[in-house]
Parts: sequence; structure tokens; C-alpha cells
Amino acid sequence: MTKTAQDRWNVIFINDDHTTMDFVVCVLIRYFDLDLLDAISVMLEANRKGQAIVAGFEFDEAVRRLFDTVLSARKRGFPLELRMEPAAAPQSN
Repeated sequence: MTKTAQDRWNVIFINDDHTTMDFVVCVLIRYFDLDLLDAISVMLEANRKGQAIVAGFEFDEAVRRLFDTVLSARKRGFPLELRMEPAAAPQSN
């Protein structure tokens, strides 16, 4: 079976007024393998727009990364929220 964009799920960070920017950058580096500049860029987008797509993953991988990130946030007392949604299918010309 071939993989398509519909097999992928976007993980989305939701901005809040309590989770620190430093913590968001740290979890983006740790759990999403972003480098520092990309992590800062995603964090700033979430801060400006209210949310930001981090990346697309296969379902199980998206769930694991979301769960690990939220668990880490709760252990540190942050209300960080993430959600998942199906990745959009590529548009044909």
C-alpha cells in the first residue's frame, strides 16, 4: 500500500498565555527534532497567529510526539495544548 498525504497528520501547537516561549522552543527541539532557528520560528508563528503547524507524521508517530510533549508540559505545570489534523492532500495543477 502506498503512503499518501492523507496518511499523514499535522501536529499543531496552540498558543496560550502561560506556557513560556523557552519551554515551547525546548520541546520543539527535543520532541520534534527541529533546530534552534526552526523551533523559534514555529514558536513565534504560534504566538502571532494563535497556532502553528510543526510537521506532518504518520498517525502513530504524531500521537507519540503529541503525547510526549503534553506530558512534559504537564509535569512542569504548563497548560500547553497541541492538536492533530489530517494533512491536506497535495493539489494537482
